[in-house]
Amino acid sequence: MAGIAYRPEIDGLRAIAIIPVILFHLGFSWIAGGYLGVDVFFVISGFLITSVILNQLQHGTFSLRQFWLRRIRRILPALLTMILVTSLISALFCFRPDTSEYGLQSAAAALSFANIVLWNNVPDYWSALAQQTPYLHTWSLSVEEQYYCIYPLVLTALFKRGKRHTIMILVLLMTASLLLFLYGRQQKGMAPASFYLLPSRVWELATGCILAVISTDIRQNSTGRLAAAIQFLGLITIITSYFMVGERARFDAAVAMPVVGTALVIGTRGSGSSLTHRFLSSPGLLIIGKVSYSLYLWHWPVIVLGQRLGLHEQRLPDQLLMVVLTLIFALVSYRYIETPARSRINQRTALWLCLGLIISSLGMAAYLQFRTHSYDTSMFRGEYLGRGYDVKPELPLTAQQAVNSFASGGIIKQYGGATPDIVVFGDSHAAMWSNVIDQYAERNNYTVSFYAAGGTNPFLTLPIGPSHRMTNRLTTEQLIEYDQKRLDFLVEWKPKVVVLAARWERYSVAQAKDLVESCGRAGATVLLIEQPPMLFFGDRKTDQYLAYLRLWPRENERQYIQALDQPSYQRGRSVVRDLCRTYDFCRLVKVADIFEYPGNQVWVLDGRNVLYRDDDHLNQAGAEKVKLRIDESLTSALREE
Repeated sequence: MAGIAYRPEIDGLRAIAIIPVILFHLGFSWIAGGYLGVDVFFVISGFLITSVILNQLQHGTFSLRQFWLRRIRRILPALLTMILVTSLISALFCFRPDTSEYGLQSAAAALSFANIVLWNNVPDYWSALAQQTPYLHTWSLSVEEQYYCIYPLVLTALFKRGKRHTIMILVLLMTASLLLFLYGRQQKGMAPASFYLLPSRVWELATGCILAVISTDIRQNSTGRLAAAIQFLGLITIITSYFMVGERARFDAAVAMPVVGTALVIGTRGSGSSLTHRFLSSPGLLIIGKVSYSLYLWHWPVIVLGQRLGLHEQRLPDQLLMVVLTLIFALVSYRYIETPARSRINQRTALWLCLGLIISSLGMAAYLQFRTHSYDTSMFRGEYLGRGYDVKPELPLTAQQAVNSFASGGIIKQYGGATPDIVVFGDSHAAMWSNVIDQYAERNNYTVSFYAAGGTNPFLTLPIGPSHRMTNRLTTEQLIEYDQKRLDFLVEWKPKVVVLAARWERYSVAQAKDLVESCGRAGATVLLIEQPPMLFFGDRKTDQYLAYLRLWPRENERQYIQALDQPSYQRGRSVVRDLCRTYDFCRLVKVADIFEYPGNQVWVLDGRNVLYRDDDHLNQAGAEKVKLRIDESLTSALREE
């Protein structure tokens, strides 16, 4: 920083900030508050920028134009390079539907309003959507850039009124911002704004600003034990916050811990011989601190795009590879972009560089935003019929669905007697099999009730009451009615067979117990349909992903792709088997072996027919592959009656 003495312990603090941020984003759960490293950066920024401006104001050399030009040279070349490279990689190698918002987000990052766009489009920083956004981390850079635009004007005006007046106004701003932050974080509708926007982050920046203003009152040679103890306490407070303040506690006032800790470290000018100073000034931390900006820029795109291209943030070898790639990108950026742009090239060249980079970045942003975000899948065949058997009230009604079918007996097909012989319970996986069961019931003159609700945990707890279990667009009252009516109709109908299907990996034997036992008490044989193997690519449309992989159909030929190697799926298979061992009225319908192939592969294409709808649901063509087993299981169960 021009005009102020270099303090190596501040670079050490930058290292103490960036390391937990990277570890947190890599998915290490033991450092659940690692994201608070950003708060440390805010305090440091407030302190250093204020120190520079005050020094120049005192010497009569301050220029807004020169200040902003230095900020441009310091921030934009490396930032714009990261945006441009990330956009290019996204355009060339990423699954197109995943990139539909990348153009807007990258443009916002380049123009310093990423925090505003993310506030509107990715309000939950901890959501799955946020974890798939390669520009998510630029929210904090936009906060700082907005601060750099406004704050010098404020400080210049305050400087003319004297130090006392300056401190008073900054303290008032800090207090108001902190109160806004704490209030906003407690209000559901305000929480995203409180996280992303400058007004509720000013208190962190202002903490550093106030320290800079009062720093001349702190003895330059504070070498006593008290100063060393305060610095040590500050460092311990920062580090402790990374382990104490996790995601679930993010609304707690304890998020101020890293801010207070940073203030104690940089506000106490301890001796260079103190333990804290020597630790923060150690060569390793100094190197990381100097490169911390480039590390911050590159770590998140490497993680997000790495996952897009097949790496996994919870596998240690992949995590190590991501760290290595981050270091490579960061060092190259620091050596060839950040350092030259800041100090080795003249101002005119630096500005031309920034202009070229911003035009290129915005051009790529426009391409990402307006290009086609889907693939031609006309060569595939695939039909999903499950929606027509789903009782969720918001779905478009079919000829069989009633307005409140979730509470009025489900979707009933009367091919036989007045009351259902077969009842189908479950979530969207039950709806997935329902057309095959419907065909069987029609051929064999059985009345059937389809009582599945997608996106809803199909199990229940007795006695029926308010439940916090997973549901998709069933209100609390509707969920209670859904549960009670299912039990009432079981008692009334006494069906011969209940078919129960679910995404079993999400549930346990204990969760299924009350519903399964209720079916048994009604005298039904319970058929438990196993969950099909899961595909590796997550919640995406299979035909689109096959086109992305360029896995084109070949007539009369089976084709396979990688299965998701996840322990939870195997646990789900165990749940079904354990239920069958526990209850003698339960029967297993095996599914997985039909689709499994050696080498952890899954059968996904049969000629032109796509067997899977997405990573865990089958299309009708896939469900038909299990038709014979379902038919045989139904026939056997009905004969037992």
